[in-house]
Amino acid sequence: MAAGLTTDVLSAKGKAGAIDLVKDIGRPVSIRMVGKYFGFPGPSEDAMARWSRATQDDIFYNLTRDPKKHDAAIAAGKEMAAYLPKLFAKRRKAKNLPQSKDAVSRLLATHFVGTIGWDDQRMMSNVMGLLVGAVETNNAAIAQAVDEFLKRPDILAKAQAAAAANDDASFDALVWEVLRFHPINAFSTRVSVAPYTFGAGDKATTVPAGALVLLATRSAMRDPEVVADPETIKLDRPQWQYLHFGSGPHTCLGKYVGMMITPAAIKEVLKLPKLRRADGAAGQVDFKGGAFPESFTVNFG
Repeated sequence: MAAGLTTDVLSAKGKAGAIDLVKDIGRPVSIRMVGKYFGFPGPSEDAMARWSRATQDDIFYNLTRDPKKHDAAIAAGKEMAAYLPKLFAKRRKAKNLPQSKDAVSRLLATHFVGTIGWDDQRMMSNVMGLLVGAVETNNAAIAQAVDEFLKRPDILAKAQAAAAANDDASFDALVWEVLRFHPINAFSTRVSVAPYTFGAGDKATTVPAGALVLLATRSAMRDPEVVADPETIKLDRPQWQYLHFGSGPHTCLGKYVGMMITPAAIKEVLKLPKLRRADGAAGQVDFKGGAFPESFTVNFG
């Protein structure tokens, strides 16, 4: 599905030209996946993009507690809370609800025991999360992985060969490898609720209660004490060395969806003939001072 949505965009561009990986692929394809696969299409793609960006920015990146970012997220939440009950009501009236395969329809068609407390409010919160977690994450992964491939012509050639041969095992492994150098999140933030000691011996470090902790997953995936030849692209690394989706009880709920969407979209991009960066600043990933890629143009043909 993700590959098809990507090829639809690329086909419209013709045999030669340019694409902005953020504006043409990363955000639109991810938003359309939320509508088509999850069943949360939103009133418009523009609204979905705004809701996704505002909530993701405030929840995960607003470390300075910027009131403007927080207010934008609250406004997005209120708009979603007004939209989703109407969507639920419309779906419940559909005659084909039990046969529908999207996530929202399947949830609406499922009868949950009352003791788990699955009412429409709880369902609405979960459905909101489908958008919040799916768009900017995949957008960043797509733009940043292609950027890393273009930095490494030899690895790009290997990925393009794997894409042409439909060797998805090798292709996907290359995607997650290059993303070690620029993952979706360089670190995650947590606040310690009690004193805790990391490490042992001369590396023991105690963090006091109430401390802001930055969990540096980017450097962890390139730690030479744990990761063999961290600056080398390999296809046979053990999966536990990848922290793109977190680990243990905090593993990302969207891990297995993201593991499909991101490589599928990138694969279609890498099939483009004579793929290369656009000249000048346009050919670089531009965050425009924020947390997410906002533009990145490549040429082809």
